[in-house]
Amino acid sequence: MDRVTKAYLDAFRTEQSIEKLSESDAFELFADYCVISDSYDDEFNVTDVHTGGGDDLGIDGIGVIINGSLISSGEDMEGLLKVN
Repeated sequence: MDRVTKAYLDAFRTEQSIEKLSESDAFELFADYCVISDSYDDEFNVTDVHTGGGDDLGIDGIGVIINGSLISSGEDMEGLLKVN
């Protein structure tokens, strides 16, 4: 990993209080955060969009944004459907 990316990752680990995670697991969360935050401006818990782990087929995270809301559960989706 290059020095610039490592510096961003280290800052992210401190900000999210995930210093104890391995560098590879922390990088998965960092990547999830970077992708989601590019389209979603509000604060969110990055672990809500993280799907990484064993047998994940290489998909480390998924975020669904509907009408400006980040959907992280089936209940969120049902509530949004009722409102809209």
